[in-house]
Amino acid sequence: RFRESQSDYYGKSGLSFHVSHILSKKGDRIIQHQAIHIINNDRQDSSAVIQVINNLLSELKKQKITSVHLRSDNAGAYHSSNTIAAVYVIAKATGVRVISYGFSESQNGKSAADRVSGLVKNKVRAFVDAGNDSTTHEQFFTAATSGRLLEGTSFYLVSAAVNKPPTVKINKISEMFDFQYESAGIRAWRHKFVGEGTFIPASSFVKEFNIIPSLNVTKKGGHLPENSPEGVGYWRLSPILKDGGTCPKEDPFHLWTSTAKKAFRCPEITCSASFDTADELEAHWLSGQHCSSPMTQTLRVESLRMFASGIEDSLSHRLYIPEVDDSIKELEYTASDQDKNLDSGWALKKKKTVRRFSDSAKKFIEMLFDEGIEKKKKIQPEEAEKRMFDERKGGVRVFSADERLNARQIAFYYSRIAAAREKE
Repeated sequence: RFRESQSDYYGKSGLSFHVSHILSKKGDRIIQHQAIHIINNDRQDSSAVIQVINNLLSELKKQKITSVHLRSDNAGAYHSSNTIAAVYVIAKATGVRVISYGFSESQNGKSAADRVSGLVKNKVRAFVDAGNDSTTHEQFFTAATSGRLLEGTSFYLVSAAVNKPPTVKINKISEMFDFQYESAGIRAWRHKFVGEGTFIPASSFVKEFNIIPSLNVTKKGGHLPENSPEGVGYWRLSPILKDGGTCPKEDPFHLWTSTAKKAFRCPEITCSASFDTADELEAHWLSGQHCSSPMTQTLRVESLRMFASGIEDSLSHRLYIPEVDDSIKELEYTASDQDKNLDSGWALKKKKTVRRFSDSAKKFIEMLFDEGIEKKKKIQPEEAEKRMFDERKGGVRVFSADERLNARQIAFYYSRIAAAREKE
């Protein structure tokens, strides 16, 4: 909300949207598109993913895309027997050939989708800052498609059909990470092309998918394929490097081999390229052609040289203050003197002592537990902790510091009392 009370600020539930990032090639240029599906009924299961893939391939066909490679993370909605098998059927139904389906490593491979997600969220924040609300899926769609459209991005407000999931079973699916779709079925590998792989015949699962459910698309917005028959607007063109986007053997301008520090360095560890703009870096990264400057010494030697240089610099800039130097020498002498007087075995791990609850503490907690039952209002552990601290008899505290329990211990003992009484 643009304006909201503090009670409305907490305890919000999110709105689900699915990001598909498409990379393709037009001539020598890398082209990109992002498809955002805002899912009205917030489904995040295999059935919703199957319907999104079905819709996505149908939309890409309008842009004359005839074959695709799919890649996603290892979430259960993607890496499941139902999704892997359904993609085979969807490819036959849409006429867009799916060549392979691969899964990225943990914490890797989602950077493109995360970048798009950040752009969408920023657009929604700007919409809210302008005095609007974005609390429903419809308002979210309006926020994302209002004003200047995000380049090369399409939005779909959809509802995923709720249907009984098919009962497809692929053995050891969790151990397979690369799938190749063939005319007669699917071939799966743990590591692609290592060995012959496991073949899953189409006859074992096709009968489970009589009808692939379709997304109910309520609204469309952004750059849509039907509005861009030649792809103008639908695709975002990646910029071209000044020298054509390659990494030449001869580098007269020292674009890759220059020692001057430029703002944007290639993240590839073996590549020495650096660029003035982020667009040049992106074009270089997407081209996949990296260059390495010849190393005249090993990394170990270089790191030792840098370490020694750092020490020399720090010593050369050090100020001499007699009082500080005397204090350091005294501290060093004290520390070395203490080391001589340490008892044998001082570094050994001490055995953890388990402190039992005292009988008086147990009786007090049981009394509070029964009091809560009688009054039909549970005495919270935090309140019980305070009452235990304040409990006095003749002006003297009943429980010593060692006997008192904290809220966490009281909550644990509450559960023990309840479990024991239920058992009785």
